[in-house]
Amino acid sequence: MTLQDRHRLAFVVVALISVFALAAYFRPVHSESKAPKIDDVPLSKYEDRLIALDRAALDEAYREQIHHLFAVWMKDDTGQPGRAVVGARKARKAYEDAWDGIERREQMLKGQNK
Repeated sequence: MTLQDRHRLAFVVVALISVFALAAYFRPVHSESKAPKIDDVPLSKYEDRLIALDRAALDEAYREQIHHLFAVWMKDDTGQPGRAVVGARKARKAYEDAWDGIERREQMLKGQNK
């Protein structure tokens, strides 16, 4: 995979994580949401491979985001390191949430294979 391909993949993963984080943030707390959950998506016959790709993409996206935060800090130190800390905290939360989703998919796959 070329460096350009890795950047594209990281961008897509970060964008997806951002969309999910925004959706979760704006979801009404007091009402039942009818939005599909990751657990509602049927398992694929390629799920083992998809999970491995998800893990690799998630790790790469996190590294890229931390790299980006540091690059911004080096270019503009206004409000730093506070801005970088807030960004890193959000990146960690998104990473943990996405990792939890991957683990849930893995558990679903294990349950299906029994």
